[in-house]
Amino acid sequence: MGEGNGRRRSLAAAIFIVSVGLVLFRYQRLHPPENLAVLAACCAWIAIFTLACLGSGVWVVRWLGWQSRAPREPLVVAAAGAGTLAALAFALGAVGLLFRPLLLAVVLISAGTGAVWLARNLPPWLPLWPSPGVARIAMTVALVLPALAVVTPAPFYDQLNYHLAMPYRWLRSAALVTFPRHDYSFLPASMGLLYSYALAALPVWAAQALHWWMGLLAVGGAARISALLADGTGSGWAAAIFAATPAVMMTAALAASDLGAAAFTAVAWLLALGAMGHAITTKPWRTWLLVGAFSGLAVGCKATAAVTVAAPLGLLLVLRVARNREGWRVRSARLAAFALGAMVTFAPWLVRTWVAWGNPLHPFLGESRVAGVGTVTGIAAAQNVTSWLAGRLSGLSLGTFAPRGEAGDIGPLYLALVPLSGFLLLGRGTRERRLLAGIALGVVAWSVLPHLGRYLLPVLVLLAAAGGAALALLLAQWRGVARGALVTVVTGTLAWSMFAATSVQGFARIGCTLGAYDLEEWMRSSVDYWTAARFIGEEVPEDGTVLLVAESRSLYIDRDVLLEDPLRKPLLAELAEREASAQAMAARLASQGVTHVLLNWKEARRIAAMNRRADYFGVLSDAGRARLDRFLGEHLERVFQDGPVEVARLVVDPSSGR
Repeated sequence: MGEGNGRRRSLAAAIFIVSVGLVLFRYQRLHPPENLAVLAACCAWIAIFTLACLGSGVWVVRWLGWQSRAPREPLVVAAAGAGTLAALAFALGAVGLLFRPLLLAVVLISAGTGAVWLARNLPPWLPLWPSPGVARIAMTVALVLPALAVVTPAPFYDQLNYHLAMPYRWLRSAALVTFPRHDYSFLPASMGLLYSYALAALPVWAAQALHWWMGLLAVGGAARISALLADGTGSGWAAAIFAATPAVMMTAALAASDLGAAAFTAVAWLLALGAMGHAITTKPWRTWLLVGAFSGLAVGCKATAAVTVAAPLGLLLVLRVARNREGWRVRSARLAAFALGAMVTFAPWLVRTWVAWGNPLHPFLGESRVAGVGTVTGIAAAQNVTSWLAGRLSGLSLGTFAPRGEAGDIGPLYLALVPLSGFLLLGRGTRERRLLAGIALGVVAWSVLPHLGRYLLPVLVLLAAAGGAALALLLAQWRGVARGALVTVVTGTLAWSMFAATSVQGFARIGCTLGAYDLEEWMRSSVDYWTAARFIGEEVPEDGTVLLVAESRSLYIDRDVLLEDPLRKPLLAELAEREASAQAMAARLASQGVTHVLLNWKEARRIAAMNRRADYFGVLSDAGRARLDRFLGEHLERVFQDGPVEVARLVVDPSSGR
């Protein structure tokens, strides 16, 4: 009887599976499964990259010499692995071996090693962060919404200009190339190195997913730091606070660098606070070497982290060494280890820039306007002094009431967490005081920078950890209605914060991910040079070179390009003033390999307004203007136009058409 029932169940299961297959085969005509397949591919890619980071990071942690398997170890392993993968990509690019197959081999071998390590070390990972359900729900919502948008390419300018455009160029050249007229190509780009792995075989969404993954790492870092401060009870609140930050939710769906800086900062402070409390390795100087390395990686992701992360950590370490009762050699070794670690992970960028430009600090020190040099004159004027003071006060209020730029809002909760954290944590111990001091130094440093909320994320991840711990301590003392009221207030503020992260663009991207909007139409409407890039990839010869005029964004243009950033005097304007004739201008461009020219007249108007010029070529003399007009009319043969964007073939000799 039992055997007969078993056969019947097996037959029923087989019939059901066949039926589902037949129904889905027909159902795909009504709703194609491509969107679901891309989502599944994105999840698979995140899993593979996570394993790759674990596999490449475990060697670093083994060398570090853990005394015990602390719950925070997986975060350190993953972050160390990300840094190792970035270092490998840099080494390959430095010697001209940044080939796609090599990058894929590195990922797959590292992922295999990570899978083995994970299988052997799974039990310590299982316990969830102790937290109230509302915090867990808020954190989940804040992470899932950007994850849905990740699968659709973003029109984020910086992403198209350098965050992804430069790795795209590196892969085409198999080297870490720079462009003399594009100062953004000289910026440190630790996240760009990781994006190279994504772009080696997958579309743009794979790179965007890596930035989301770094946000997840930062959320975990906030939780673990909070656990150090409040015995584990504040980790859930810390994770929810940081995840629900509008700037986090918005940038998590982009291929930027801010969450990379936040993640490496969180892990650096996690190690530093652990080392400040007690010895966590057999050789403590190695811990400080890794703290320095993570600080250098944070600066490599975002140069502003030099003053908001690395400098405060270094200063606190100097003060700790000065007060430490240990021997001079031990104290000096730890300080030297921190400095060495930071230089190991950041100095290669300085060397690259020194070799390519001659100034290792370009474009931050020099005449480049990328760093803001020369944009403000007459600082001694009373109105400028007043404006400067107002800006510093706004910075000290965390910019809560003055959001600026894309992903510039930090939400309403952080400013309220500052006094709470100070009151409840300041007297608890040395570790808490040092974290609060690091936060204060970071905020002061940020106050003199452009007040973009995403620039503050490396500091906010620490404030979220402190705030989560303070909330947990406060809730532990309250019961009944008072506790419920406080939880309601915090939860409502988190929800309000998440509402501040919503945008039409974000929901449109989620709609594309779910199949409600057409992806091709989205790209055409959000990236104005998209169709021109498609044309270039299909019609321009593979050995052709395209000069981009009034367009610094080169992502999606699958040909060699001649680039210039929007803050420079246009190359065509320089040639019009320097060369004797329009034909000489064309000949000069041809000698540089240029075969085609892309012109974006819409972007030209924006760049002119940004540089306070009447028009894009408003720097020309009358004679130069005449030569330029003749060049545009006689030496460019239009072969494509879509609205304000044109592609033209360069004609050196109009009489022969060549």
